[in-house]
Amino acid sequence: MVAGVVPVFTSAVYAAYDPDQGVRRFIERYAITSEDPWALVHAIRGVGRGCSLNGESAAAYVLRTCVRAREVNNRRYLYIPANIEVHSNMFLKTFLEAGVPSSEMFSCDGRVFQLKHLGDGAKALFRFDPRTLDRNDLAWSLIAFAELQAHE
Repeated sequence: MVAGVVPVFTSAVYAAYDPDQGVRRFIERYAITSEDPWALVHAIRGVGRGCSLNGESAAAYVLRTCVRAREVNNRRYLYIPANIEVHSNMFLKTFLEAGVPSSEMFSCDGRVFQLKHLGDGAKALFRFDPRTLDRNDLAWSLIAFAELQAHE
């Protein structure tokens, strides 16, 4: 008799608890925060491009608050500082993989840009020196560049 009841009980428990909803509630509670852009980017990875923070696209919020401009050879390039992003181009890679459109708009230094402009900056500022480059860091940029290529 127990053998016949266990499958019914087990399926009823799993029907009441949807793991995807549990994960989403966890992400919404702990990762969707303006206090930690790194956690917020991981929330975007988990929830997708529809992730929002206080009614604003979470990606647009991160871009607006974390992107900086750097001038090199009289040209302005966008980037996210390493003290925010940890791995070079990690945020860009994650946005593209999560389906954030390359046309996602944000402001930086009083000008309006799109996510694709951050990609342009990532490519222009990328330097490969096998003596100094961290292999673990390299992967993020390579994936970001592949995603950029796929979105062109």
